[in-house]
This record gives sequence, structure tokens and C-alpha cells, in this order.
Amino acid sequence: HAGPASHLVHVSMNSIEAALDPDSFLRVHRSHIVNVTRIKQVWSVARGQYVIELASGARVPSGRTYGDRVRELLANPF
Repeated sequence: HAGPASHLVHVSMNSIEAALDPDSFLRVHRSHIVNVTRIKQVWSVARGQYVIELASGARVPSGRTYGDRVRELLANPF
């Protein structure tokens, strides 16, 4: 999602993640990378899993394997 638009690209998530600024973007799921400045709210839903609401209103689930990354972000939001 990029504002009101969505884009489909045929590139690996690892490639996209490597190309993005790690201070601005966080991989939260094997299929989702979020811009941390666009995070509006985060809910814990299960052991190591979260739902992340973006400023656009879109809700993105996190995966258990990425739970540590989300917890680290929540512990230090700046």
C-alpha cells in the first residue's frame, strides 16, 4: 500500500527489505514491510503476534517470527 494505491511487484521481500532504510521500514511478516512513521496503533493478539494499524486505516498482521522486531520498536518508539 502506498497511500490510496496498492502495487504488486515481482521481487523477493528480502530484496525489497535490503533496499529500504532500516530506520524507516520494518519487516513485520514474511509478506509485509511497514513504514514505521505511518504506524498509528499496535495490538498484541497472541504470543508474539501483533496487528499493526497504519495511518491509512489498513491493518497488517505480524508473524510470530517477527514479534521480537515489533516488541523492540514498541520499547523504543523514537
